[in-house]
Amino acid sequence: MSRLNPKRLLAAAYLAALALWLVQGAGALVQRAWYTGRGLAPSVCLTAEQLELYSLRPYVFDHEPVEGMWISSDSDPQIHWNQYAWVDTVILDVRQECPAGSVELYYKQPGQRDFDTRQVVYPKRDAQGRYVFELGGKWIDRLRVDPDSVGGVPTELRALQINPPGGWYRNFIPSAGQTLVLLVLPLVLSALLLELGQLLELGPWSKKVHRKAGQRAAKKKAGRPAHSGKKSKTKE
Repeated sequence: MSRLNPKRLLAAAYLAALALWLVQGAGALVQRAWYTGRGLAPSVCLTAEQLELYSLRPYVFDHEPVEGMWISSDSDPQIHWNQYAWVDTVILDVRQECPAGSVELYYKQPGQRDFDTRQVVYPKRDAQGRYVFELGGKWIDRLRVDPDSVGGVPTELRALQINPPGGWYRNFIPSAGQTLVLLVLPLVLSALLLELGQLLELGPWSKKVHRKAGQRAAKKKAGRPAHSGKKSKTKE
């Protein structure tokens, strides 16, 4: 049995991981296009009037309400969107006048009676400062976004975008956890395959194979006619 080349094996493992990741991203694009074409993945941009707000009241400055501004009345303000849909990405577009603490998204799937703390998504901030939540394609019947966790935060709620158009490249950008898996998993698999190869090479099965190969080679050598360097003379 030929020895496995560690460098080639590691390179093959990383190439396989990259290929699988690209296939996964392409599959997500096809899935989204299929649901969008059938109206099951709406792409909508919602304002405060189209959402359900809890523990958020109009912000008043100098005895006058400020248009488009809200302030959280406690440490658990919530923004709800109630609709059955397939959701891949949610963007919260807000401007907040003081630190908001933790911003989170919870989703409730069909058949659930209430939100589950295990079904939470933490956002990434894009170049415009918006909160981007990647759900990875989930069937939901209710979304809840908590815009802050401290209370008393003046917030301009510009929009909540569900399945925003474009951004197809996000399907190919791994999260921090996914990046760690893509970096570590090929190393682990390569090490396991190398160890398995050594065990097979040193084990009784490998010795038996080598012994049989040696016996076949010996038989071929024994049955081969001897050749002399001189040409044989024909008898007259």
